[in-house]
Amino acid sequence: MTPRSLVDSLTRGFLAVAGNPGLILAPLALWVAAGIVIILPLVALAFYFGLALLGGFGAFDRNREGVASFVKAVLTSLTTDGAPWLICLLVLAVALLVVALLAAFVRGGVMSVLLAADLKAPERGRRLDFHVAAAGPLFFRDARRFFGRMFGLFNVYGAGVSVGALVFLAGAAGLLYTAISGGGPWVVGLLLMIAGIPVMIVVTSLCNIALNAASREMVEKDLSLTEAVSQGLALIKRTLGGSVLLYLLLIAVGMAASSVIAAPRFLITVMSPEDRGFAAAFAVVVVLLAVVQMAVSAAAQLVANAAFIAFWGTPRAAIAPALPTPTPGLVPPVAYPAPPA
Repeated sequence: MTPRSLVDSLTRGFLAVAGNPGLILAPLALWVAAGIVIILPLVALAFYFGLALLGGFGAFDRNREGVASFVKAVLTSLTTDGAPWLICLLVLAVALLVVALLAAFVRGGVMSVLLAADLKAPERGRRLDFHVAAAGPLFFRDARRFFGRMFGLFNVYGAGVSVGALVFLAGAAGLLYTAISGGGPWVVGLLLMIAGIPVMIVVTSLCNIALNAASREMVEKDLSLTEAVSQGLALIKRTLGGSVLLYLLLIAVGMAASSVIAAPRFLITVMSPEDRGFAAAFAVVVVLLAVVQMAVSAAAQLVANAAFIAFWGTPRAAIAPALPTPTPGLVPPVAYPAPPA
């Protein structure tokens, strides 16, 4: 397989999203639903942990033993009456499960539409060449079709990211133990946390690339979960250097696109006047810019998915045209001139 160049992949990814702009509504709807589902348990957890931290600060002020007294006070506050925050934690886990189910549904439809757009468009196609006429029905059909397998793929992705975070979590646990015990090799825990940050970033990046590869293989070839993961990893192995470069390029493009909206939004927020009438107008502008920034972020995410689909696709010039197989003993028809009128 000869992958496309990075520029061609990014261009085709942008055109695939521009040719199907309604697809931006899918990640936006997912983010809104995720925010609604997660916000309440998060606020409740923040409230209970905030109370525990306040109790810890109070103990720190009264007792000069240092960090150990602060940590012990926080843990005591959490374990004395742990039922409320444990319930909130359980509700948050259920909310995250619901979000994962929604994300699996959306990803199946999104990958299917983007793959269809890439397959139908010529190499130097324009925006209209990437338009999928039946994008809506195709989205919902394949969202249902690949729902279970995409959900399993998200679980594999989460397991990989968790493995990458183990070094960082081990360091954090070491620091917590040192703070509780009042002594010990705290330097080791700190070094593990510092070393765990780049490890976590690298593993998470590779898991993101693998998620795109496995999703593409699953949707294009209708593979099972294990087959998609296996062939996705094999695909990355053959194109590792280009895949990593494309991933970094997409991060840079996404950050640049987001900053175009974030910078004026920040300036308008800072320069908000004290007059109530002008302040209300400024607030409306800030909200509109926030919505635009969300739409830009959603489009950037879709462009990243479409760019990886195009990168791992075979360029049209590399596909040999299928010639008709001649039938033995069959003589081609001869074109006779038309009789005179």
